[in-house]
Amino acid sequence: MNWTLARWALEGTAVACLLAAAATDFTDRIVPNRLVVAVMIAGIAIRLMSATSIWWLSVSVWAVTLAVLGSLATRNILGWGDVKLIAAVTLLVPPHKVFPLLISIALAGGVLACLYLGARRLVRRRQASPLPLANPPRWKALALLHREGARIRANEPMPYAMAVLGGVALQTAIETVRCWHVTSR
Repeated sequence: MNWTLARWALEGTAVACLLAAAATDFTDRIVPNRLVVAVMIAGIAIRLMSATSIWWLSVSVWAVTLAVLGSLATRNILGWGDVKLIAAVTLLVPPHKVFPLLISIALAGGVLACLYLGARRLVRRRQASPLPLANPPRWKALALLHREGARIRANEPMPYAMAVLGGVALQTAIETVRCWHVTSR
C-alpha cells in the first residue's frame, strides 16, 4: 500500500472536514460532531502511520487540550464545538508541533476577532438595508451577509471554526515554506 497516498487522502479528508465545519459554523453557528470525529479519525490514522509510533502521546496531548479548553467552555469563554474541533486538530500534527499549531489558531482567532470588531463598528453605524421579499438564488450571499450583520448587532459569538481552519492553514503554510527552504539548498 502506498502510505504517502493514504496520508494525503487522510490529510485531504481532514481539510475538507475543517472547511465544512468552518462553513457550518459561519452559517448556523454549530460545529457538527460528525466532522470533529472525522478529523479525529484522520489524525489518529496519520499518527499511526508516522515513522515514530508515539500515537499514544498524541492522544494524551489531545486529552489534555480537551480538558484545558473544556474548562474554558464550562465558563462560556469558548464554545464546546470549537473546543472539540481544536482538540481534534492537535491529532493532525506530531506532539512537538501542537503548541505552534495552537499559537497559529490563536493568531487566526485574533485576526478574526479584529475583523468582527471592525464589522461591529460598521454595522452599528449604518442601518441594515432590508432584503427584497423574494429571495432569488443571486441574493443568497447578500442574505447570508445580512444575517451575519444581525448576529454582529446582537453580539452573538463569532464562528471560531474559521479561526481553527485559518490556524491549521497558517501552520501548514509555515511547514511548507520550511520544507521548501530545506529541500531547495
